[in-house]
Amino acid sequence: MTILRRFDRIQWLPFIGCLLVLMAATLAIGSMAWQLQRQQHADVGRLPRSVEQQARLLNLAYVDVLRAKIELNEVVRQHVGQQQPASEAELWRTTALVKDARIAFDAFSRNAALEGESESVQSLVQPFHELLKVGFDQQILNLSRGMFSALDAGQQQIAQLESAFGDRVEHWFAQRGRQALAASSVTAAPFDYSLYVSVAVLLLLILLIGHRVQQDVYAPLACLGESSRLPITRPDDLPGKSYPQPLGY
Repeated sequence: MTILRRFDRIQWLPFIGCLLVLMAATLAIGSMAWQLQRQQHADVGRLPRSVEQQARLLNLAYVDVLRAKIELNEVVRQHVGQQQPASEAELWRTTALVKDARIAFDAFSRNAALEGESESVQSLVQPFHELLKVGFDQQILNLSRGMFSALDAGQQQIAQLESAFGDRVEHWFAQRGRQALAASSVTAAPFDYSLYVSVAVLLLLILLIGHRVQQDVYAPLACLGESSRLPITRPDDLPGKSYPQPLGY
């Protein structure tokens, strides 16, 4: 009865209430954080429409530049040994690709300007125009006029300018990726911190309840078990008292 009275004196209702509330809060925060992470991963894979359009146009311009370089290399390879100027028909694919690259890049620049992101484009404008004017246009002019002594230098210059422009393009895409990931992590940080705090408080409350149970329930029960193993003295075994002997003794 003493153990039961001590058990009744324990204020279990506040502990159990806090435990249930914290469990519910932890589950709710965890569910919200999970939903937010899924939404953010989807948003990272699906960038805003303006950024997605800019990335598509810049990638299109860069791909056209690479294709124009391949076509121009083929024309140069054919005419180095022939020592004859290249015709307009032989250069039309390179010229068309260079024109397409310029159109795509101009559209990219206009789109960025409309979104108020002209600063992010400035690092790309000069390398791109140098690549087209100083690189491709000059090399096409060398081929059409038969200036074969300048072809090697022109090819080297195109390679250097294309490498510089490619580095700028990679930097632009990397910067966009970092911005998207940073926005995602900043938005999810409060939910992550709340979840960590809730789990820590929940574990602390469970440890506190376990300590109270150990102190107020298990310890008295252990003492009762120890006392129950002591030998029990019967009233008949009390000293100084005579007992009738059984028949036959």
